[in-house]
Amino acid sequence: MRFEESDFDQKTCCLQGFPCLPTQRRCVAFGGGGAMRIMMRLTLLLTMLLVIGCTSATVAPNLTFQAEVEAVQADGFLVVTSDDVGFERALIQLQAGVSPDFEIQPGQVVALEVLPEIRESDPVQVTVVDVSLLEAAEAPSYTTITPEEAKRMMETESDHVILDVRSEREFQGGHIPGAILLPDHEIADRAHEVLPDRDQIILVYCAGGVRSRAASQRLAEQGYRNVYDFGGLNQWPYELEE
Repeated sequence: MRFEESDFDQKTCCLQGFPCLPTQRRCVAFGGGGAMRIMMRLTLLLTMLLVIGCTSATVAPNLTFQAEVEAVQADGFLVVTSDDVGFERALIQLQAGVSPDFEIQPGQVVALEVLPEIRESDPVQVTVVDVSLLEAAEAPSYTTITPEEAKRMMETESDHVILDVRSEREFQGGHIPGAILLPDHEIADRAHEVLPDRDQIILVYCAGGVRSRAASQRLAEQGYRNVYDFGGLNQWPYELEE
């Protein structure tokens, strides 16, 4: 940095337009190089402020949309939406401190405000900061049918699953051909894994009819829409396999 000394007093020096410092009776003024550096620093500072301002202005806003609750899980609840938010199905997880003032149930229509971050998975995951109930769900239900009706559905409906809700030991002792095993006490934790399609026809049976009724009700409460209980094997007049 270049300095120039002047015999002018401080008042005269400053009147000339130089930033100046008094040194005893003399005035030290920054030459052209010093002034240039000051201008460069001011320009850099203004540029940084503009960049910070633009960055702050481009922070993505929260997403708001309406959706139907498809199922409730231990780690959140699944929803489906037709709103233009970049996804059709999502796992909604509650932000810390967020507590809905109603019990979330399948079939409800809700309004959601979620953070803009969409975590890629299947389905995508988002964090909700506000949720309100728009439309209550209809009471979940299932249909009771006879073994004969169940047999006809097995023969005519291509998209169905036969669900045995007994114990594994009972299942190994004999079951309806093509049936899959999901013990009634595991439905709450494993239904979404064993039965991923909630619109599929599910034909439920047990040994005597008690567990199949309870299991069918649990499945309906979890959002399965086509659940049919046809009782127990004690009323099944057709073949079994081991």
